Amino acid sequence: MERAICCVTVVADWFDIAGADPEGVTVIPNGVDEDDFAPAGAPAPRGDGRLRISHVGTLYGDRDCGPVLDALRRLVAAGRIARDDVELRIVGNDWLEDLDARVPVRLSKTGYVDHRAAVAEMREADALLLYVAPTSLAPSGKLFEYLASERPILCVTSPENLAARLVREWDAGLWAAPGDGEAIEQAILALVERHRAGTLGPAPEVRRRTLETYSRRAMAARLAGVLEEAAGRA
Repeated sequence: MERAICCVTVVADWFDIAGADPEGVTVIPNGVDEDDFAPAGAPAPRGDGRLRISHVGTLYGDRDCGPVLDALRRLVAAGRIARDDVELRIVGNDWLEDLDARVPVRLSKTGYVDHRAAVAEMREADALLLYVAPTSLAPSGKLFEYLASERPILCVTSPENLAARLVREWDAGLWAAPGDGEAIEQAILALVERHRAGTLGPAPEVRRRTLETYSRRAMAARLAGVLEEAAGRA
C-alpha cells in the first residue's frame, strides 16, 4: 500500500501537529492586503499636541492591555506625564466593564467600525498598541496591518511572540514584556518624547518589508508552492 502524501500548512511556527512530518509543514501566516495600504506619510496634525496611541480591535478577557494601563497610571501619578499628554483611542468593541475607570489619560472610543475605517484609524494614529497576554504566542492578525500602516508600534507581548521579533528586528517601534512594568513605562515615555520632538515619523521601510514578506500576494505564492510540491510528490 502506498504511503499517503501529506502537506500541512499552519498559520504560525508554534503549532505542533501530531503525526505530521516536520518537512511537510509550511508556515503561511496571516498577511495584509497591499491594496489597503498605499504609502501614507505622517498623520495630519490634530492641534491638541497629544500623543494618540490607538488600539485597533476588541478588548475582552485577558486582552485588556492591563499592564499598559498600569504603566500609564504610574507615570501620571509620578508626574512624568500629564493626563492630557496622551490619548488612548480604542477602535473596536470594548467588552470590559471597568475600562473607563482604569484609563488615567484621555480616552476615546469608536465602537465597532468596518475594515476600511479601521485601516484609516491606523493611519491617523501617532502610535499603535499591540497587546497580547503573556501566555499567548499568537501575534494577532492585525500585526501585519500595523506594520504596513507606517506607524510605530507599542508592542507588549511575550519575547517569543512573532510580533516582538518583528518589531525589534525591523525597528518597527518599541517592545516590552507584559510583566516588565518599567520597560513599558520607558517605551511610553520614549513615544511621548519623540512625539514632542517631531521625530515620531512614518516607517516606509517597515511597510516595504511587510508587503514583500506578508502581503496576500506573497502568501498566495507560498501556498501555490505547497500545492505544486504536493502534486510533484503524488
